[in-house]
Amino acid sequence: MTAEKQCVSCNSTFLATREYFYGQKWSDGLRTSCKSCARSKSDSWRKRNPAKVVEMSRTRYHREKTRLLAERKESRIKMRMEALRVYSNGKVECACCGENRYEFLALDHINGGGKRHRIKLKALGGQQFILALRRNGWPKGIRVLCHNCNMAMGFYGVCPHNRSSCNIQV
Repeated sequence: MTAEKQCVSCNSTFLATREYFYGQKWSDGLRTSCKSCARSKSDSWRKRNPAKVVEMSRTRYHREKTRLLAERKESRIKMRMEALRVYSNGKVECACCGENRYEFLALDHINGGGKRHRIKLKALGGQQFILALRRNGWPKGIRVLCHNCNMAMGFYGVCPHNRSSCNIQV
């Protein structure tokens, strides 16, 4: 049977568990105010001290900058890999030449219109674009190409890997 604990702020009684009280390292391992009162107190302090909140955020960011930047980079890579897997049917490689180094791969609109599509999604590119694709259920009409094949398709209408199937002479 779990003991009960009374909140010193609102005088309500709750089970003495982390479901109702935040933890602390001393005493019985639980704070004296319930979570609801602690949140209210914290919110009210933040409203009264916006400059301190900003300063504390900056200090924390600078203290943990290296770790935070590494986490963000890892998150971007994971999201990009997810999109590449989806649009290459699980085999992350260029649909034209087979290049498989993710740094060299790009998402390509099969029938063109990429700019219009990004404007419609209100996502100019990069992570915004990938998040918009995910939110919209990974729409069809996109494939994975390496940057070389993608640029050749954009500039010349055909990739040099497929030149034999067109009338372009060098």
